[in-house]
Amino acid sequence: MIKNILIVDNDAFFIKGLTYSLKQKKFHVVTATDGLQALDILLTYLPDLIFLDYIMPAIQGDKLCRIIRSMAHLKQCYIVMITAAAPEMEFDYLSFGANACIAKTSFGEMATYIFNVIEHFETHPEQS
Repeated sequence: MIKNILIVDNDAFFIKGLTYSLKQKKFHVVTATDGLQALDILLTYLPDLIFLDYIMPAIQGDKLCRIIRSMAHLKQCYIVMITAAAPEMEFDYLSFGANACIAKTSFGEMATYIFNVIEHFETHPEQS
């Protein structure tokens, strides 16, 4: 069961909205505004799930995902890439270690996809 979630995104509005929605469902949420801050957090915080923006300052989401996958204590963490760039480009999120990808759209539409991903992970953890 998912309890701890890390959100890594440089969009303050997105972080605020997603954090609020997740806390309403009783998840423990920690946030980072870039990849370097996320790496610092991951030294002491063990998330079950990470929502990771693809385009960020300092470290792009694909590189951060690869770094996270190289960390032994995070091998079982479920990583969901969130990006506005996916529809416009060849985007193989599996190649850099993400488990799922959600395109950035309106927050209401994205929330539906986000909670669908969480439900899928909780009911089918063996597929992660």
